[in-house]
Amino acid sequence: MTTSRSIQKWGPIVLGVVCLLMVVKLVRELNGSPQPAARVDSPPTHSGRRSVKIHALESNLTASGELRLDVLKAANQRLLPTFTRNPFGYPPPPPPPGMRPGERLSGDASSPPPPPPIPLKALGYSQDQQGNRQAYLSGQDEVYAAHVGDEISHRYKILAITPMAVIVEDTQSGEKARLPIPQAQ
Repeated sequence: MTTSRSIQKWGPIVLGVVCLLMVVKLVRELNGSPQPAARVDSPPTHSGRRSVKIHALESNLTASGELRLDVLKAANQRLLPTFTRNPFGYPPPPPPPGMRPGERLSGDASSPPPPPPIPLKALGYSQDQQGNRQAYLSGQDEVYAAHVGDEISHRYKILAITPMAVIVEDTQSGEKARLPIPQAQ
């Protein structure tokens, strides 16, 4: 217990002294008092002796932290290089092998866009005692009840109704779609 009491007694004192030393060092650096040059020992030479090298600052700053204005003015007077191309623009990709520049691919502009998706959603179905199924669909802000062979909005024909999906054909584009029926959880 005596060691924990001595740590509690001397710990704050040691921390206070360390903080005081750091404050003194900071004040010296801010006032510009010169710091001693850093020493770096070189690796041992063949004779076994170590020589001491003092590294000087090789930048635009002096040892006291002042900026050398003559070096800065010389750097500002240099002309900047001129660029002939836009560094942010990309050149067009090269044409595929066997094509001449300017020639278009056969399928680029001549192919029509794909037809829009069928805007219907299956909601469910019902089945009467004879086995005839009726599908309930929503689309275009309306709810539809349809049998196999019926047309919705004079465009979409019901081809089949199963417990899992309703098969619909777009009569204008000939596209067929399988509309899944949501299953109860």
